[in-house]
Order: sequence, then C-alpha cells, then structure tokens
Amino acid sequence: MRKKIFCNLDSIHLLVHTIIMKYLVVGLGNPSEEYKSSRHNVGFTILDALNVLDNWNKSTTCNLLYKWDGEIEYIKPLTMMNLSGKAVACVMEKHNLASKDVIVVHDDIDLAFGSWKISFGSGDGGHNGIKSIIESVGTKDFIRIRVGIAPITIFGNKKRPADTSAFVLKNFPNSKIKEVQSMASDISKAIDIIAKSGVEKAMNTFN
Repeated sequence: MRKKIFCNLDSIHLLVHTIIMKYLVVGLGNPSEEYKSSRHNVGFTILDALNVLDNWNKSTTCNLLYKWDGEIEYIKPLTMMNLSGKAVACVMEKHNLASKDVIVVHDDIDLAFGSWKISFGSGDGGHNGIKSIIESVGTKDFIRIRVGIAPITIFGNKKRPADTSAFVLKNFPNSKIKEVQSMASDISKAIDIIAKSGVEKAMNTFN
C-alpha cells in the first residue's frame, strides 16, 4: 500500500530554503489595513512593488508573509512594527542564517523623501522596528536599505517633523505612493548587487 505524505507550506518553506536560501530581505511595516499607505509602511510598499511574483504565502510558524526568488527570500512580518524582530529571528534560526545576510528595507525620518541609502551595522535611529530586530537577533550587524520619508521645504531642504510618531503613521498622498514604488527598480538592483558582489559594492554604486 502506498503511504500518503502530508506536508504544509511551512514544511515546504523549510525544505527549499535549507538547500538554497542565501539572503533574507525584510520589509518593515504594520500589517493592519489602516496603515497600508502610511509612511511607516514603506518597507511593505517597496517589497510589494519590487516583487513580480504572485501572492504572498503565509508562515504560521514565524508569523509572516513570504515569497522566495532563487536564493533570496522576502518577508513581511505580521506582528506590529515594534515586534518585527521576532519574525526575523525565527527565520534566521530556522535557516541558520547569519545577520550579515539579512537586508531590512524600512522608512527613515532622517532622509529626505525621494532618497534612499544602504547602510550596515548602524544603530536603530529611534526606529522601533529596527530596535526590535537588534534586540531579537542580538546584533546590529545587518544591512539596511533606508528609504527617506522626511518632508522637503519649498527651498528643497529636508525638514524633520516636530511630532515624528504621528507623522510616520499618516498616509502618503497617492502621488507620493507612486514615487515610493518607482524606487523599487533601483532598490531591486541594489539587492541583486548585494547578493552577488557584497554590500560594499552596492554602497559604492548607490550611496
């Protein structure tokens, strides 16, 4: 009698990535629908824009949505922002992944809207999602793709809002969302360079 083999998506996820996974790309955001278009959800917005794959899969083990493309896995934690590190640590442990091979895409109030920058090993800068990752994985030595959200004055200067907590949770106008999505092409190229040639090469190319 032929034995039936049962497996779920998490089992397939583990099997495939044990063999080929090389980099983890994390988009940060809040999963609630009310925050979908907010400035704080830039990480989610970029990942949605740069992935041409179909629907996201759900991992109940690590509480996240994921896709993979060759050697790279993309995830969106389903926790609130200040608990994002739990999902990241779960995936890293599952696949025995080093922190230097983790790329986090997130909003940055210290960069002007329309700009983005690659960095490695810096502090949390007051970002609760980054703070959670540092606490959960025990190191700040991972790659960040910081996407600027700070407003720009009529003179072209960056202006830091007085109440940053309220500002980051406000929604982008539709025209601004399109500008964020347009950055995805270059960010995708940066991720590709990081995966093939290392973060320093990507920094020299885009920073």
